[in-house]
Amino acid sequence: MSWLSLVGVDLHGAMLAGANLQGADLSGANLMEADLSGADLSQTHLLDTSFIGANLREANFRDADTHGTYFREANLSSSLITNEQINAARSPDELPS
Repeated sequence: MSWLSLVGVDLHGAMLAGANLQGADLSGANLMEADLSGADLSQTHLLDTSFIGANLREANFRDADTHGTYFREANLSSSLITNEQINAARSPDELPS
């Protein structure tokens, strides 16, 4: 699934554990409550992507663009994500429109 365009796709609650989404464009996608544990999200474009309540345990965000991403109540434990990427995300108080 690498280099795939999933712009604006609704994947609410999808089971994508271990998925290879490297380089995918997930801008504006709804991944609320999705299971992306162990997924490869490296080099993805995540502008305005919603991961609210998602399981992102052990996900790889290496070189991902997280500007405007929603991580509210997401499980990011043991994920490969930098403080800069978290700081680029939306405030936990903001909700998608």
